[in-house]
Amino acid sequence: MSQTDHQYRAFISYSHRDAKWAKWLHRSLERYVVPSDAASSDEASDTEKTLQTRKLTPIFRDREDIPASGSLALTIYEALESSENLIVLCSPSSADSQYVNAEIDIFRGLHPDNDQKIYALIVEGDPPNCFPPALTAEGAEPIAADARETGDGKVDAKLKLIAGMLGVGFDRLKQREAKRQRSRLLAMVAVVSAVAVMTSFLALWALNAEGEASEQRELAEQQKERAEQQHELADEQRLLAEQSAAESKAVLHFFESRILAAARPKAQAGGLGIDATIRAAVDEAVPDIKEMFTDKPLVAASIRHTLGETYRHLGQRKAAIEQNEKTFELRAKFLGREHQDTLRSMRALAVSYWEDGRYKEALKLSEEALQLSRQALGTEDIITLGAMNELATSYQAAARHEEALALFEEALALQKKVLGDKHPGTIPTMNNLAILYGIMGRHEEELSLYGKVMSLLKQLHDSEHPDTLISMNNLATSLRAAGRNEEALTLFEETLDLQKKVLGNEHPNTLKSMSNVALSYSDAGRNAEALALRKTTLTLRMKSAPDHPDTLSSISELVSSYVAAGRHEDALNLTKETRGAKHPDTLQLAGNLALVYKKAGRLKEAVALQINTLKLQRELLGKEHPDTLTSMSNLANSYAAIGHHKEALILREETLKLQKSALGIEHPDTLRSMSNLAVSYRQADRHDDALTLCERVLELQIKVLGSEHLETLRSMNNLAACYLQSARLDNAEKMYRELIALRKRLTPDDSNLFYAQLSLGQLLLHQRQYPEAEPLLLSGYEGLLLSLPAQTKKPLENPIRLLIQLYENWGKTTKSAKWRTKLKAIGKPE
Repeated sequence: MSQTDHQYRAFISYSHRDAKWAKWLHRSLERYVVPSDAASSDEASDTEKTLQTRKLTPIFRDREDIPASGSLALTIYEALESSENLIVLCSPSSADSQYVNAEIDIFRGLHPDNDQKIYALIVEGDPPNCFPPALTAEGAEPIAADARETGDGKVDAKLKLIAGMLGVGFDRLKQREAKRQRSRLLAMVAVVSAVAVMTSFLALWALNAEGEASEQRELAEQQKERAEQQHELADEQRLLAEQSAAESKAVLHFFESRILAAARPKAQAGGLGIDATIRAAVDEAVPDIKEMFTDKPLVAASIRHTLGETYRHLGQRKAAIEQNEKTFELRAKFLGREHQDTLRSMRALAVSYWEDGRYKEALKLSEEALQLSRQALGTEDIITLGAMNELATSYQAAARHEEALALFEEALALQKKVLGDKHPGTIPTMNNLAILYGIMGRHEEELSLYGKVMSLLKQLHDSEHPDTLISMNNLATSLRAAGRNEEALTLFEETLDLQKKVLGNEHPNTLKSMSNVALSYSDAGRNAEALALRKTTLTLRMKSAPDHPDTLSSISELVSSYVAAGRHEDALNLTKETRGAKHPDTLQLAGNLALVYKKAGRLKEAVALQINTLKLQRELLGKEHPDTLTSMSNLANSYAAIGHHKEALILREETLKLQKSALGIEHPDTLRSMSNLAVSYRQADRHDDALTLCERVLELQIKVLGSEHLETLRSMNNLAACYLQSARLDNAEKMYRELIALRKRLTPDDSNLFYAQLSLGQLLLHQRQYPEAEPLLLSGYEGLLLSLPAQTKKPLENPIRLLIQLYENWGKTTKSAKWRTKLKAIGKPE
C-alpha cells in the first residue's frame, strides 16, 4: 500500500486509563495546520510538498471512530492496515495492556518495511517500564517524545510527533511554528487595540455571565467524560470477548487438525494410524506451535497450557515442565503476572516442579502465585483458593506441617463460606487436610474428616460415582495407616469391585485400587495372592502407560513380592528389563531392593548394590536430589549394620549437611538423619556431640510432628540413651518414665515399649533400686516373649541376664536360679 492509499494519517494506540491523553492528542493533531513553509522549496521532497498542502487528518482513535454496528476486532485490524503511522501512548497501564501490545504487533506485521513509522509518546511513568513489551521487542529502547511537564511538555512533544510524520526536522518545524505564532500575535494586537474600549464597557457584564456559563460547561464536560469512559470500558470488554472467541476457535482448530487428526490413516494429512497414542499425537504436534502461532502468542500459550497438563497426566514430567514454562513466559509477557490466566500457568508450573522433585522452585512459585492472586483477585476468588490449597501442599511436601495446616484450614473455611459445605470444590481440600492429619499422626482427626467427606459425597453422588470411589480408597488407606488392616482390606476390595464395574479394569483408578488390595494382602501375609494381583496390575499398566510413575510403582511392588517369595533373580531381571540399568527410576528400585536384601540379612549384597546405586544417582541426579539423599542415608545405615561405624559416621555427616541445604532443617528426612548421626557419635564415644544433637532433634520434632508422633517417641528414647551414656542419670530416668507413659497409651503392643521398660529397669538396677527395677524388667521380658516370633530367642537373652543380676544382687537366690534355668533352656550359656 502506497502512502497515498492510506485512509488514516495515524492510528493512536493507548490503554483506556490514558483516554484523556488520547483525546487531547487526537484533537490536537486533527486541528493542526501544517505551516506553509515547513520545508524549503529547494530541499523538500515531493512527499513533503504534498504534506504542506494538507492537514494531518484523519487520525484514527478506536473509541472515536468505530461504528456501533461494526465488528470491533475487524475494524481495528482494518484501521491498522489503512494507517500510515502508529502512535503509541506509553505509560505503565499501556505497558501492561494486551491490546496495546497486540496493536503494535499487528501494525508491524502489516507494515514490515515501515517500522520507523511507529512513534512513542510518554504520558506517564519512566522508561523502560512505561514502554509496552512489543515496542521494545527488537531489543532497542525507542526514541520517544515526552509529553510530561518534566519532559518535552505537551507542545514540543506534539511537534516532535508531527515532525516525524511529515518527515521534516523538529527544529525547522518549531521555528516555522514560532514564526506563524508571532504573525498571529501581531494581527491579534491590532484587533485587540481596536476593540479595547468596547471590551472595557462589556467586561463587567460578561464577567458575571461567564462565571455561570463556566460552571455549566464544566458540569457538561464531566458528564461527557463519564459517558466516554463507560463507552470505552464496554468497547474493551467487547474486544476481550471477541479476542477470546477468536482464541478459542484457533485452539480448537489446532487440536482438530494436529491432535485429533492423528487418528486418521497414515496416508492422510496428520494421520499416525489406528494405533496412534495421545503421547505420539502430542509429540508430533508440539514442534508446529511456534511456527503456526508466531503472531498469536496467547493462542500458543493456551495450547501449550493444555499440552503441559496432558504431558503431566501421561507422567512425562520434563515435557510438562517445558510446556508449562513457555506458557507462563508468554502469558506473563502479554497479559502481566497478575492476570488470572498467568496465575493459572504459575500454579500448573509449580505442580510440575513439585512432581519432578524441584521442591524449592515449586515452593517459591506457589508462594508468589498466592500473593499475586490475593492482590489481583481477592482472598475469596476461586483461583486464590486453589493457590492456597497448592501452596499448603507444597508446605506439606517440605515438611512445614504447621504452615501447611494453617493454610489448609484457612482455605477450607473460605471455601465453605464462598462455595458452601457441599460444593465439589471444597471436598479436595478436605481430602488434603485429612492426608496431612495422617502425616502428623493425628489419625482420629484424619478418620473423622474422611468420614465427613464420605458423607458429603454420598449426598452429592451415588455410591458408584468416581469421586465417591476415590474417597473410599483414601479412607481405606487411612484405616491401614491407623493399623486397622482388616477394615482397610474390606473397604479396598469393595472399592475395587465397584471401580471394575464403573470404570473398567484398565482405568488408572482401578489399577490403583488393585495395588492397594495387593498391599493389604501382603500386610495380612497372603503373599501368593499379593504376587498374583501385582503381576496382573503391572501387565495392565504396561499395556496402557508403560512410562507412567504408577507403572514404576507397580514394578517396585512386584519386585518386593518376588523378593518376599525368595525370587531375587526375577526381581533383578524385572528391574533391568523395564527401566534399564541407569534410569533414575531403576536406581530408586535398586535402592529399594538393597533394603530388602538388608532386611533379609544379606548385608554385603545390600551394601554393594547401594554403593553402585549411589554412584549412578550422583552422576545422573546430582548430590542434592531427594533420591540421592535417601540412598546416602540408607548406605550409611547399612555401613553401621555391618560394623563399619567410621564410614557410617562420615557419610551421615555429609548427608545431614546436604539435607539441611536441600530440604531444610525441619524436614522429616533431615531430622531422621540427625538422629542417625547422633547414634554414630555415641558409637564413636563422642557423647557430648551426641547429646547436643539428640536434644536438638527432639526439640524440632515436637515442634514439627507433635509430642505424640512415633518419630518423636524414638527421639525421646535416643535422648534418654544419650543421657545414660553421659552419666546424667536423673535426666535419663525422667525421659524413660515419660516415654514409657506415652508408649503405654499410644502403642501398648509395640516392642519399643518393652525395650524402654528394660532400659529403665537396668538403670534402676545399677542404682540398687531393686523393688522398682523388678516390675519393669519382668514387663519388658514378658512383652518381648509375647510379641516376638516363637523361633526368635536371641532378643530374650539380655532381659534374662538382667533378671539374674537383679535377683543375685537383691539376695533372692531362688529366683536367680529359676532364671538361670530359663537362660539354659534357650541354648545360651551363662
